[in-house]
Amino acid sequence: QNNPFGSDLPSPEVVTPYGASTVIFAELPASNELFPNLWSPRVLVAQRPWPGSVVIFEDDNAGGYLFNSRHSIPSITGLSQTDMARGVVDLWDTASTVNVLLDDPTYNLASTTDAAVLNGANTMAILTPSGQWEVFQFANAFLETDGSFTLSRFLRGKLGTEPYMGDPTPSGSRVVVYDSARFGVISGTEDRLNIPSEMRYGPAGIDVTDNRYTDQIVTPLGVAYRPYSPVHLKQRRI
Repeated sequence: QNNPFGSDLPSPEVVTPYGASTVIFAELPASNELFPNLWSPRVLVAQRPWPGSVVIFEDDNAGGYLFNSRHSIPSITGLSQTDMARGVVDLWDTASTVNVLLDDPTYNLASTTDAAVLNGANTMAILTPSGQWEVFQFANAFLETDGSFTLSRFLRGKLGTEPYMGDPTPSGSRVVVYDSARFGVISGTEDRLNIPSEMRYGPAGIDVTDNRYTDQIVTPLGVAYRPYSPVHLKQRRI
């Protein structure tokens, strides 16, 4: 029997059901002075499926919202699955290990050489009980059967974060891959330092009043301005 409607029927449109976005306003130290908006926390965004970009608005104090920034590159985030013990600083920490489970199961952590680590490879940060981040590096990454990674052979307390190392940093702590190409910032000027602002964020393309948006008070602390620990101290007797 012939189809009276022809063969050019429209195909049904597949709509991706985007949920809520994850945004971390991370007061991370800067690896160099070229980081933009050093006063701002680093903005780390993630969502699965990825909506193309995540947008941040701020309260206009008049019942509405003003656009602040758009973030189009997802960050790599996750959670620790084991405690991370306090380790040595300025030496290879060969005693500690930590298991991490990344939110993006397609992202791979890989072992590398000591020389590559010393040149900046395999850098992560973990949120410690102090509320501050410890930046660390690892040489060894072992993929477990559940998709998590067991990391070992560390350089600890990098970028001046050694005072904030947990003792231990417990299982369930937030971890992020320290990749400046995946970091954003909030827009504004240094006048925002230590001033709380009500931010509202969610997947781009969805109205800011949608319940998939999340409200959060953000107070920039300017951690990226924080100097590293002094080294090579000398004393001269006068």
